[in-house]
Amino acid sequence: MPVYRENHVDMSTFDRILGDILDFVRRFLWWKTKTETIKRKPFRSIQKPLLGREGTATLVLGRDTPRAVRTWIFSPLRGQQAAIDALHTDPCNDIHVYLDFLGPLANAPETKQTNWTLSQRKKREKGEAFLTHRIQVLKASHMLNAHGFYDYKLLFWQDYDFYRPGTGDPERWAITTVDRLMHRLLSSKDIDWESVIQDIREEVLGKYQQRHRAA
Repeated sequence: MPVYRENHVDMSTFDRILGDILDFVRRFLWWKTKTETIKRKPFRSIQKPLLGREGTATLVLGRDTPRAVRTWIFSPLRGQQAAIDALHTDPCNDIHVYLDFLGPLANAPETKQTNWTLSQRKKREKGEAFLTHRIQVLKASHMLNAHGFYDYKLLFWQDYDFYRPGTGDPERWAITTVDRLMHRLLSSKDIDWESVIQDIREEVLGKYQQRHRAA
């Protein structure tokens, strides 16, 4: 008895068709996610903004790096017309302050974390600095650009050692330093970043902490 195969599709052909469909779905979902990511505002506030004489400071989340520890945005006070004029003359009139961790991340190989810990211990025993965190200060646009990002101008960056003997995690003191910096900024926009950050760091770490800079 003859067997008719007009509507038969062998499995290899079916697999290829299914594979093409799945590839299309993956490409479509990637494109859709990419498009939404570009248009989405990258930062979201996580507490009520601080208000000062010179402007407002907002603690936010959303930086695209796993090293981010603290992210602050300072926006100067301005009237409605002044804000419009500022966008035409100098769109980068906000200030972003970023604090990042310099050591291995939590998901780093155990050997990398061990080597970092041993290297830190050896330098500490010699009384040498071991850089733990980076502070960056940038001028940034108040509004997102056409690509969904802020326009930036780097003002200052420096790596620091926030270790304080007998007090545990350096991150605690790094955060305290950056938070105090934002309170300074709320009362005065004219800041010598290197000098002010170093002064605050010494206040936070105590008089026994020596000054250390990146090589």
